[in-house]
Formats: sequence, C-alpha cells, structure tokens
Amino acid sequence: MHWLNLVNQKLIKMAPDSSISNLVVIITFISSIIVPVITDNAVVTAFAASSAIKLEREALVNSGWWNSSRATANYTSDHCKWMGITCNSAGSIVEISSIEMDNNFTGAELSQLNFTCFPNLVTFRIWGTLLSGRIPSEIGALSKLQVLDLSRNHLTGMIPSEIGALSKLEELVLSYNNLTGRMPSEIGALSKLEELVLSYNSLTGMIPSEIGALSKLEELVLSYNNLTGRMPSEIGALSKLQVLHLSRNHLTGMIPSEIGALSKLEELVLSYNSLTGRIPSEIGALSKLEELDLSYNSLTGTIPAEIGSLRNLLKLDLTNNILNGSIPLEFGNLKDLDELRLQGNKLDGLIPSSIGNLTNLTSLNLSLNQLSGRLPQEVGNLKNLDSLFLDNNNLTGPIPSTLYHLNQLRVLFLAYNNLVGPLPREVGNMKNLKTLLLNRNSLTGPIPSTLYHLNQLRILYLAYNNLVGPLSKEVGNLKNLDRLLLNRNNLTGSIPSTIGYLNLLDELDLSHNRLDGPIPPTIGNLTNLTSLDLSSNQLSGLLPREVRNLKYLASLSLNGNNLIGPIPPTIGYLTNLTSLNLGYNQLNSSIPPELMNCSQLLNLVLSHNSLSGSIPSEIGNLIHLRQLDLSHNFINGTIPSQLGKITNVSEVDVSKNNLSGVIPKSVLRVPGLKWSENNLEVGNPIISENAPPPQAQHFKGNKGKHQKIITPLVTIILPMVAFLALIFGILFVHRRRDEKFNPNTREMAKCADEFSIWNYDGRITFEEMIQATEDFHIKYCIGTGGYGSVYRAQLSSGRVVALKKLHRSETEELAFLESFQTEARLLSQIRHRNIVKLYGSCLHYKCMFLIYEYMERGSLFCVLRNDVEAVELDWTKRVNIVKSMAHALSYLHYDCKPPIVHRDISSNNILLNSNLEAFVADFGLARLLHPDSSNRTLVLGTYGYIAPELAYTMAVTEKCDVYSFGVVALEVLMGSHPADLLSSLSSSSDGKIMLIDVLDQRLPPPVDRKVVQDIILVSIVAFACLQSKPKSRPTMQRISQEFLTGKSPLGNPAVQDISISELINQGEHSMICKTQQMAVRRRRMRSRSINNSSTYIDKITFALAEHCSKFMDDLTTLKQSMVKIHCGHLVTTFLAIKVHPMGMLIITMHHSIRMGRYRFGNSDVPVP
Repeated sequence: MHWLNLVNQKLIKMAPDSSISNLVVIITFISSIIVPVITDNAVVTAFAASSAIKLEREALVNSGWWNSSRATANYTSDHCKWMGITCNSAGSIVEISSIEMDNNFTGAELSQLNFTCFPNLVTFRIWGTLLSGRIPSEIGALSKLQVLDLSRNHLTGMIPSEIGALSKLEELVLSYNNLTGRMPSEIGALSKLEELVLSYNSLTGMIPSEIGALSKLEELVLSYNNLTGRMPSEIGALSKLQVLHLSRNHLTGMIPSEIGALSKLEELVLSYNSLTGRIPSEIGALSKLEELDLSYNSLTGTIPAEIGSLRNLLKLDLTNNILNGSIPLEFGNLKDLDELRLQGNKLDGLIPSSIGNLTNLTSLNLSLNQLSGRLPQEVGNLKNLDSLFLDNNNLTGPIPSTLYHLNQLRVLFLAYNNLVGPLPREVGNMKNLKTLLLNRNSLTGPIPSTLYHLNQLRILYLAYNNLVGPLSKEVGNLKNLDRLLLNRNNLTGSIPSTIGYLNLLDELDLSHNRLDGPIPPTIGNLTNLTSLDLSSNQLSGLLPREVRNLKYLASLSLNGNNLIGPIPPTIGYLTNLTSLNLGYNQLNSSIPPELMNCSQLLNLVLSHNSLSGSIPSEIGNLIHLRQLDLSHNFINGTIPSQLGKITNVSEVDVSKNNLSGVIPKSVLRVPGLKWSENNLEVGNPIISENAPPPQAQHFKGNKGKHQKIITPLVTIILPMVAFLALIFGILFVHRRRDEKFNPNTREMAKCADEFSIWNYDGRITFEEMIQATEDFHIKYCIGTGGYGSVYRAQLSSGRVVALKKLHRSETEELAFLESFQTEARLLSQIRHRNIVKLYGSCLHYKCMFLIYEYMERGSLFCVLRNDVEAVELDWTKRVNIVKSMAHALSYLHYDCKPPIVHRDISSNNILLNSNLEAFVADFGLARLLHPDSSNRTLVLGTYGYIAPELAYTMAVTEKCDVYSFGVVALEVLMGSHPADLLSSLSSSSDGKIMLIDVLDQRLPPPVDRKVVQDIILVSIVAFACLQSKPKSRPTMQRISQEFLTGKSPLGNPAVQDISISELINQGEHSMICKTQQMAVRRRRMRSRSINNSSTYIDKITFALAEHCSKFMDDLTTLKQSMVKIHCGHLVTTFLAIKVHPMGMLIITMHHSIRMGRYRFGNSDVPVP
C-alpha cells in the first residue's frame, strides 16, 4: 500500500484544484481492485509452498526410515533438522544422505519412500543401510537429481528404464547390490553423467552401445557382474574417460582397437573375462595410463612392444593368458613400474637384462612360463623388490650372487626350475626374507649356516634337491618358522635337539633323506604341529613319549625307519590325529589300547613290524576309520567284532599274522578285507552282502619264522595221500560233468532253461522277468552298450532291478554254458559298496541276461551332459565319485581271486544311485562272454578311454584300467571328456593351462580348503594315470591308498594358482616314486623271507611231481584244477596242475614259508 500513497500524493500536486476530487476517486477505485488481488496471490503462493514442504515431511515419516532412529529423537517437527536431511532456504529438501544416520535400515525397502514428493532433490545418497526391494520407476520423477548413490544395499530386480529421465544426473552409483537383468540402454540419455558405477551386481546381457554417447563420462565401473558379449567399440568415443573397469564378467571377443583413443585413461582393468585375440598395439597410445590389468583372459600372440612406451605405468598385469614369445626389451623403459605380473603364460626365451632398469619395482612375477637360460645378474639392481616369483620355468645355471643383495626381499619363489650349484653363504644377507621356496631344483652341497640366521623366515622349502650334509643345530634359530620342508634330499646325521625351539611350526617334513639316530624328545616342544613326516629315513631308537604333547597333530608318518620298542601309550593323547603310519619299522609288544582314544583317525598303518598281542576291542572307538593295516606282524587272538561296526571302514588288512577263530560277520562285510596267512575261519559259508569274493584258500600261520618243522615222514606222506585222493575226486567230478552237459541229452535243455539268482530270490522265474519287461519292450530300455541292452524291470514284490540282456552268439555251445554259469556265479559273489551288485543270471534258449541292482540316476556320462543334473554334482560329490571308482577298481585288481581287469572303464559304466554315489558297472563281462580269451587276446573298451599301448600290443593289463580311470577322473572334474585337453598337452602347446580354467564352469570355483585339496589330489592322480608308459602309472591299490590318506603334495594353494603342468609334474614324481618304492620294498621283503629251512618242502614238491607223472593219461583232459594240501601246521600250499602243450606236467607250488612261486618243468630251480 505504500506505493499507492506515493502515487496519490504526486497526482494531487500535479493536478489543478478542481480535479483533485476526481483523481482521488479514481485512485481509490484502482486501489480497491489491485490490492486484494496481490494479497490473494501471495497467500496462495505461501500456502502452496507450505503444502509441498508438508508433503516432503510426510513422505519421510511414512517411509519409516526415521521413525525409530535417533535421527529425530532430540528435534522438533522441523524435518530439515533431522539427521541426513538438508533443505534449501525455502525449507524444501535438496539432499538425503545416510552418512550421519544409523546406517541400518534392515527390513526396509526403497519403495517405501515416495520419490514424487521431492521435486527439488539434488543428492540422494543412501548407501550401506541394508535397504532391500526394487528401485521404483518413480525415481525418474527426480528431475533435478545430480547424485544417485544406492551402493552397498540389498536391492534386487532390474534397473528401471525411467532412470534415463534424470537428465541432470552426474553421478550414478548402484554397486554392491543384487541387481539383475540388462543395463537399460536409456542410460545413454544421461548426457551430463560423469561417474557410472554398477559393479558387484548380477547384471546380464551386453554392454549397450548407447554408452558411447556419455561424452562427459570420466569413470565407468561395471566389474563383478555377468555381462556377456563383446566390448562395444563405441567406448572409444568416451574421450574424457579416466577409469575403465570391466573385470570379472563373461566378456568375449577381442579388445577393440578404438580403446587407443582414450587419451586421458589412467586405469584399464579387463581381468577375469574370456577375451581373445591379440593385445592391440594401440594401447601404447594411452600415455597417461597408470594401471593395465588384462589378467585371466585367453589373449594370444606376443606382448606388443608399444606397452614399453607407457612411461607412467605403475602396474602391469597380464597373468594367466596364452601369450607367447619373449618379454619385450622395451619393458626396461617402464621405470616407474611398481608391479609386473606375467605369470601363467607361454612366454619363452631369456629374462631380458633390461628388467634391471625397473628400480622402483616391488613385485615381479614371471612364474609358470617357459622361460629358459640363466637368471640375469641385473636382477640384483631391483633394490626395492619385495617379492620375486620365478618358479615353474626352465631356468638353468646357478642362482646369481647379486640376487642376495636384495635385502628388502620378503618372498622368493625359485621352485620347479633346473637351477644347479650350491646355496652360497650370501643367502644370509636377505634379512627380511619370510618365504623361501627353492624346492624341485638340482641344488647341491650343504645348507649354508648363514641361512639359519634368517630369523624372519616363516616358510622354508628346500625339498626335492640334492642337498647333502647334516641338519645343523643352528636350525633352532629359525624361531618364526611355520613350515619346514627338507624332504627328498640326501641329508645325513641326526635330527638336532634344537629342532624343539621351533615351537611355531605347523608342518615339518624331513622324509626321504638318510637321517639316522633317535627322534629327539624335544620334538614334543612343537606343540603347534599339525603334520610331522619323518618317514623313509634310517631313524632308530624308541618312539619318544613326548610325542603326546603334539595335541594339534593331524598326520604322523614315521614309516620306513628302524624304530624299535613298543608304541608308547601316550600316543593316545593325540586326539586330533587323522593319519598315523608307523609301518616298516621294528616296533614290538602289543598295540596299546590308549591308541584307540585317537577317535578322529581315518588311516591307521602299523604293518611290517613285530607287534604281538591281540587287537584291542576298543578299536570300535575309531568311528571314522577308513583304512586299517596291521599286516605282517605277530598279532594273535581273534578279530574283534567291533571292527566291522565302523561304518566308513573300507579297507582292512590283517594278513600274515597269527590271528585265529571265526571272522565276525560284521567284519566280513568290509569291502577291502584281507586276512590271508592266519588261522582264521569263516563261520557262515553264506557270504555277506559287502564281503569280498571267496578266495581259493587262505594261508595258515604267520611267516614261519618261529614254527617248528614236523618230521620228514609226516610232511611227505600226508601230502601224497591227500593229493592222490583229490586227483581221483577231480577226475570223477569231471566225467560226471561231461555226462551232465552232453548236448544230446535232456539235461542240456534243462540247464539252458535254468534261472539262478544267488543271494536274491530263487523263486523268481524267467516268465516273471519277461512279464515285467513285456518281452523286453523298447519302452523299458534305459541304455544300450557293447555287451547288450539294459531294461528296467519292476518285480511283483515291488522291487526294481536292472536287466542286462546280452548279445548271444555262443549259447548253443557246451563250453560256453559251463563257463558262463561258473563266471556268473563268481561275479555274483563280488561285494563292494562301490560296485553294482550282480544278483544273478539267466540262461534260456531264447535269451540270456544278468540281473543287477538298479541305479536311479543312470550313468555318470548322462548326468554330466545334463546342465541341470551336472550342477547337482558339486565338487564334494565329484571328488567322492572319483574316490569310489578308485576303491572299486583296487578291489577288483587286488582283492578278487583271480583278479578282474574291467577292460571298459568309462563314464558310461559308472552308475549313480539316488544320492549321486558312484558304482562301477559291467565288471568282468569280458571274461564272462569270452571265456577262452585272456587279458592278452581280447581288447575291449570305449573309444577315448582305451590305453594308448593297445594300439601296438594286445596286452590288456590292470594298467589299462588305470589309464581309463585317469580319463574318467578328469572328465568328472571338467564336466566333459578331456580329449581336447589331452591333445593340447601332448602337443606341448598348452603346458601352462591353469587348473581353474579346465574345471567345470557350470559350478562356482571351489573355495573350501578341504575341497580344493581334494580336487588338486584328484588332478595329480589323474595325470599320473595318463602316463604313456604303463609301468609309469601307479596301481589302483596305490591310488586308493593315496585317496584314503587324502593329503595333497602341494599343500594349501588357491585353486586359481595351480597349473596343469604343475599337476603333471607332481603326478610323475610323487605317485610314481611311491609306487616304485613300494615295489622295491616288496622285493626286499620277498628276498628276506627265503631261507634255508625249506629243504623238506623241496622234497615234498619233487615227490608229488614223481607221483603225478603216473597219472598222465588220466590228466590229459584236465585243463586246470586247484588242489589244496595241508602239511600239518607247517605250511599251506596251492598246487596248480596244467598239461603243457609239449606233454609236460607243470606243478606250481606256493607256500607261506618261502613266499615264492616254483615251477617244475624243464628246470628244478626255484623262481622267486
């Protein structure tokens, strides 16, 4: 109203007196109209502003995010004063931030906030609050929004396309959520965007090409998603881009050359994808680049020399690609480089001397390549080097003395090379060294005393060299040692007592040296020890009682020494022990009952000692036991029934002892039971479900060392009488059998219709099987193989079995009928938890078939080929499948009499039950259907699994099964047949493939420590089995024992750090060496057992041979028989009688005193 008064006064002054009254009237009239209008507009505007602010406040309250927090506790209703809220001068909210809030919105959802109520919101930064739910499409209403940060929450669903409406957005951060779906192409409309971070989600699909329109973008981070497809070339248009992170996706194709146009780029990280092709030389134009990480892809070709022009580069990582060629000399120009990682490629040639120019380098990793030649002296210039990895190459020559000038070095890996020469005294200069790995070289000479001055050392690996001399008492100075591995050298002398000072040790391995003397009692001071291996030395004396202090010990191996005396009862204090091997010593006395307190034991080996007494009944306390070996001792008494009640026990060897009595039925169920050369009896002739097949006979007595020889008269007469009676009995039975199977008689037809199901239900008839399968209708067929077709049959009892209808070709022949029934009966007696049970067979004039246990999940082959079912086979199940196969094949090879060579191990013949447990099928069918063939005349198998030697020889041996097993083991880990891998390895072109790259990609990479160890062990064993020379392959028995031990020779590395070449090397050295060592030991034991007390046995043999010659005419029709002769309590002997093609009678005698085989034909000289 003030301005109207001024106008009135001015008009009055200007107007004449006569007009004043008129002007006043006009002005008053105008005022009456204008003033109310202005007043009303102001009131309306004020009311609208107040209403909007009220809506904002209500939206905050209704979200529930502030209701119960301390954010509103001490404030009035003015929401602008709440924590995390910032308003403008008009009281409207412009920023919502969780920085000052409780940062915990557990249970709250983002959609609870009504975004349409915040027209002036500029910054919305709610991160790390555990918000859940989807990003609502209403977020597109925030037209003034410049910053949107929802990182580190639990958001799900897709990124809404409406986000493209935020035209003023400069910063979009949605990382660390659970967002799925594709990146919306509408993001390309955010023309002002400077920062786009969507990492750590589960986004899929391709990177939209529209992203190239973000001309102001400085930071693009899409790492840790599931993005696929190629990198869009449009990325090259992002001229202001400084950071590009696309790692940990599934990107394919080549790196676009347009990337060279990003002249301001400082960080380029494309690691852990599936990129292929060459590294574009245009990368050399990125002059401001500080970090280049292309690791863990499939890039090929040589490293472009242009990378050497990136003078600002601080980190270069090309790890785990397929790069070849040499290291560019131009790398010497990267003088600011801090990290250089080129490991896991196929780089060859020399390490360039120019690498000595990189004086700022703190980490250099060139391991797992094919680099050769000497280590350059210039490496000594890298004074700032903290870690140096050159392991797993082909480096030769001595270690340069300049290397020992690197006194900042903390980690040095030179393992798995061909380095020679001694360790110089200068090694003591590296005072900061914490990890030193020089294993698997050819280093010679003694361990220098200066090495023991490196008191910062935590890990010292010098294993697998040719080091000599004693282990110095100064080893006690290394008080920070966590692992000490000096195994596989030629160290001599005694173990110093100062070893007890290393009380932080977790693992100590001095095995396979020539150490002698006693085990020092101070070993008991190593109270943190989990693994102790002193095996294969010449240690003597007693096992110290102080071992009781090693309370964390999980593995104790003292086998292969000269230890004497009793097993100390204090060993029962080692309650964490899972593996104990005291075999091949001279321990005596009885097994202490206290040992059975070690209830975690999986493997217990006390074989080849002089233990006596009985097996403690407390052995039932070892509820986790899988392997028990008490063989070659003097143990007496009975086998406790508690042993058979241990549910997981799969291998028990009590052979060659003085055990007596009846074997408990529960023990007979153990699949790998060995009990020969005892005085044991089987109480019930009906063999239990899980018992091993019946052996021809078992030896009596122990080793014959202390038994008294009976008079010559008794030892000669009794065998002769028994022999004659048995010969006549065999001839009589043989003639009756000829009459029974005369094809012209009715008995022949009767035999051909006989349906026998042993250990099952003999009342089931042929007709019932025909009815169950509707005369083998195709709809019941569940598989077809080389031997016949398999049908699913549900019997009247409701039980389901599998019928294998065999191809028939010889069923009319008498010899075939006889052998088929004999072999089928023997095969039906095989009982092992990992072998498909054969219930019986049927010979009918219409067909012949076998009846097996039904396996619900079918073959391993089919499961691995089905993506859904394959995922069910997690890493633990897959490892168990391989182990089950190994135990089953070991059983067939070594526990069946006669041994069974499968001849057709493949993933098709490994069946899975409802729990995805593995069972070997089709065992013994080759011999069943081809009775006249031997292992050297019949070659069967599946293409891709057949051992290579069968291409030039007809010799089918157990080692053929070993090769096939190796193929299947790799197939289980890879999820497909390993043909391509084996082909590439044989061509020596892919020797540096990483294990992580060949594992089944349908499963997440293994992370559990135990699972990773198991996978590494399975891989090592598999490659050992695939040796081209059969003799170089381990036996299935060795493999089974290796799995029972369960210890990976590589320790505990991450699975992504293991190369295939490393696994192959381990397989060649560890498995083969163990196998050969066992063979040598067996030969030594056999030769020791031959003594001069066998004179009377020789007399018996020759007397029997003389009497046998009188029955030549009657024996011409006798092809082969087995005769058992008991010579009192002195010896149990097997006689195999054969008619030689030249008419000579051959008698093979095996007896327990001499433990050898003797042939009597053209020569009377014993053949060991």
